[in-house]
Amino acid sequence: VYSGLLAGVLAIALAFEKPAIVTEVGGLPEAVNHGEAGLIVPPNDPAALADAIEALWKDPDLRRKLALAGRNLVSHQIGWPIIASRYLEAYRRAAGSTQGKVTPGPRPVS
Repeated sequence: VYSGLLAGVLAIALAFEKPAIVTEVGGLPEAVNHGEAGLIVPPNDPAALADAIEALWKDPDLRRKLALAGRNLVSHQIGWPIIASRYLEAYRRAAGSTQGKVTPGPRPVS
């Protein structure tokens, strides 16, 4: 679900066990689930962002909890091996293959 969204900076941060603070835009809130793999703040709310930063600064246990949950998210739900297998499965379905093999297309004529 989040492969396109999290292929960027957020996915990298989560993979390196960095706790995330995201705003309530797009699919970001669903990706981190407030208090699970990150903290969510309203957009254009500097005070809320400051509070979230301060909360992480002051609470090493929260930082570690969010960091591990983010790494787990990448490892078990959105990591590149998982994304690749989902793409392959989609290609297999599109090709009508039920044997788990993608049928090659016609070879170019030389």
